[in-house]
Amino acid sequence: MKEGQRPTIPDIAKAGKLVDAAQPAPAVRKAAETNSEWDLSQEAAKLYRRADVIMERFYHGIPTPGFDGKLPPPLMAVDSMNIRTLAAYLLVPDEYGLRYKITFNEQHYVDFETEDGKTAKVWRFGEWALMETLTHELGHHWQQLRGKNPFNQGKITHNREFTAKLEELGIYSTTGHGAHYKQADLDRPFGILMREWGITRPEVPAGDVPPKVDWFKYFADVFGNPAPKGRSSLTMWECPECHLKVRVGIKGNPQLVHDPCTEKTGQKVFFINRDGLSHTIYEAPTYR
Repeated sequence: MKEGQRPTIPDIAKAGKLVDAAQPAPAVRKAAETNSEWDLSQEAAKLYRRADVIMERFYHGIPTPGFDGKLPPPLMAVDSMNIRTLAAYLLVPDEYGLRYKITFNEQHYVDFETEDGKTAKVWRFGEWALMETLTHELGHHWQQLRGKNPFNQGKITHNREFTAKLEELGIYSTTGHGAHYKQADLDRPFGILMREWGITRPEVPAGDVPPKVDWFKYFADVFGNPAPKGRSSLTMWECPECHLKVRVGIKGNPQLVHDPCTEKTGQKVFFINRDGLSHTIYEAPTYR
């Protein structure tokens, strides 16, 4: 190319199409919502649906290039984390190179036995607190992509811009720590949405919540877990022969053997996890 000459586009390039950046969120979401072997699949589906509405109602605002005028949809995950953590927003790509991910702490989910005898996972602080937490994490998503003062290394995570945005919605989060120091208002945007969804704000005793403590964690710990009757943090196991059921508190397979059914069948009969799935039972190996 001669000096000063403008570059030309080859004919083959003129006939081509722009390659869009990969957007894995829809595929990941579908996998989570349809995985019948995952006991948190229904919970993930609910979080995705409600996140869609919260984003549309509170956070999309000014168009974002590359995402049809909206913020990119964040992924929803559930994983075991430090017990002090409620949920976390991922600022950098994870081990799969995925960004925009919100992870809820599995340790705050407990088993709930439904009327049809099945077991579901529920947030131990209740639906109102769960939605405050979801709206909080989506606020981080908004701030990182739209905010004038997003989080940077060495700065506080919950700065004044972040807490002011939540307060506009009626959610009260402390600057610096980020704890929800009192319940969200009933007559502000968040409370109005909760009323539309039929989610009732729980009644809690009067009293100030200590600094750096979420109101729902404080009242759950001091005045008793407000979970509805019937919920249990224990895992149910069942004898596959006689269907005797027991609950145990340890994590993982307790390797329980039901002696009467073992004597009846002539082989060891182990209790299985009563999760509604089919299981193949193997005799546990004996190590000498």
